[in-house]
Amino acid sequence: MSTDYKNIPLSTLYNYGIILSFVLAPFIGFVTRTVFDFYFNYGMIMLCCVSFYFMFMNKSKFKIPPYIIVFIIFVFYTVLSDIVIVNRKIDIKYFYTNYLIGSVLILIIVENTKISKKFFDILFIVNHIILFIALVVIIIQQFGDRLFFVNPEFHQILAERSYSNTRLPSIYSWIGSTSALGLCFFPILGLHISHHLKNNYKGVFLMYLIGIVVAFVSKSRFIMLNYVLLLILIPIYKGFSLKLVVQYIMIFILFLFVSYHSSKLIGLDTDRIINERILEKDKGGILSGTASTRLLAFNIFNRLYFKTPIFGKGRFHGVGEEGIRDTELIRILRRRSSHIHVGYLSLFYYYGLIGGIIYLIFLFFITKETYIGAKITSYWGPFLAILQFLFTNLTGTVLNLFIMGIVISLVYHKYYTQDISLAESQST
Repeated sequence: MSTDYKNIPLSTLYNYGIILSFVLAPFIGFVTRTVFDFYFNYGMIMLCCVSFYFMFMNKSKFKIPPYIIVFIIFVFYTVLSDIVIVNRKIDIKYFYTNYLIGSVLILIIVENTKISKKFFDILFIVNHIILFIALVVIIIQQFGDRLFFVNPEFHQILAERSYSNTRLPSIYSWIGSTSALGLCFFPILGLHISHHLKNNYKGVFLMYLIGIVVAFVSKSRFIMLNYVLLLILIPIYKGFSLKLVVQYIMIFILFLFVSYHSSKLIGLDTDRIINERILEKDKGGILSGTASTRLLAFNIFNRLYFKTPIFGKGRFHGVGEEGIRDTELIRILRRRSSHIHVGYLSLFYYYGLIGGIIYLIFLFFITKETYIGAKITSYWGPFLAILQFLFTNLTGTVLNLFIMGIVISLVYHKYYTQDISLAESQST
């Protein structure tokens, strides 16, 4: 039966608007940045605050599961760290520019919004369309103008980088950095591959093909890793036996062979990307390139962490930002890296043993939440999105969840699990 939106509370309709804004984030971000000179995420945090006002006026009873409770505790700790350790100025701007606070708001909003089937179908169709648009845009950036539909803030970075080191952002530079593609495109692609496999729909091969094109053309290793994680969905849904493993390996090898030669036929310098970006032969190999950056991260962490092990050094502004800076970290980095390039090390360096443990407990609970939901509903897309988030922090630092792909993944998780009690299902 179709949904009659006239009978839906105003607060719920408003939340639908927020969720849909995340789906359309790259295009809304383009408008807010070019027309109003305002960042998309800042505006969304403000709108989330308005949502809380609506839900409060509607006398809604908030449901806050354990993973959100732990995350709230962590965010409260980071605010105290900013006040006491970093000596940050706490004003209105601090709150609407704080993505951790925004994460708390959107997590509570998603958890307390009933997702109707009609609205979910709209999200599903729109997300499908945007995935294809993202594919088309990144192809234009590769074979035409690398600055096509790119936020002007990143024009100089992309223009100055070499061919193999140019990490193309597709449509996502308007809502984050040039690497935002990894946690925007691929979690949503995983949601749709999971949906197709769960319902035995056709088109799974095409979606994997789209994924490998975007991942390879992006030239980002962590994005390529996020794509590889999507392959886990095949044995989850199709089973896991020796015969199937051999079959999957043969298909995957054939898939890579065809993709490799097809990419060369259309003019992509595939060999150069493999040699310089993946294998890093121009830098002396992976051990001298990527591994050296990670080894540097462990070395710097070992030198600095134990000076403030319990409460952490505090999260100062980055190397290239104005404001209060971590001069000791900048001096030791000496332009060899922009930060401690392992997210979990950065976490403990910023917030110490106390903050680090609280955040790891949060990661455990949200992973458990999506895993239990996946086991009950046989819908593994949201769980895979959280895995991608976890793996991303092996190579970069992303502690907030105010990210298009993660938010939409939790919306899909909510839709599939909203009529069951995960706590009761776990105990039975």
